Amino acid sequence: RRSALDCLRARKDQDTSTAVKLQISRAIEAIEAKEGPSPSSPPSPDTIDFDSPKTVPTAKYYVHIARITHNLQRTQSEVENVVLTAIAQKFDSSPSHQLAPFNETLDQAKTAVSRRKLKGYELSVTVEETAQDGNLRVRLKVAVLSYPGKAIQGELGPGASTSGSAGDKSTEDTLITMCAEKAVEQFTQNFK
Repeated sequence: RRSALDCLRARKDQDTSTAVKLQISRAIEAIEAKEGPSPSSPPSPDTIDFDSPKTVPTAKYYVHIARITHNLQRTQSEVENVVLTAIAQKFDSSPSHQLAPFNETLDQAKTAVSRRKLKGYELSVTVEETAQDGNLRVRLKVAVLSYPGKAIQGELGPGASTSGSAGDKSTEDTLITMCAEKAVEQFTQNFK
């Protein structure tokens, strides 16, 4: 029930067991999926429409982000939203890059690339987290492929670390965002 959300959120922040935190996250998600998020909840990145990115009329490059993989103790949608939001916001300032819809089919990609005469790339992102001796490190491994053909073009691997521990969502989000922004910078400088 919605009345349990505040208690679950508080307990999740206090619990030290990653398995328990994961189960609490799943319970929160199930309640919100069934009854909708509580009015006091912050807006969810789920409200960003990654399947209809803004059109960039001056674009030369078409960039598709593949499904995100990760080793964090978080849900797939949480990690995808953090990574996709950071990438989309960074690409937002580029007049040369058009983001492809996240759930685009290969046929749709072929049509878009051909119709607009764009060079296509796919970024396949893996988020890796390690925590040791009070330090939290996040690294994004980004395989760069042609798109829609998917031939390997290269790899990027920005990382960042700070004091913290695994499961600290705020710190994880900050590190992931920093790495995603750096990956976009490296991509736009090196892949033309």
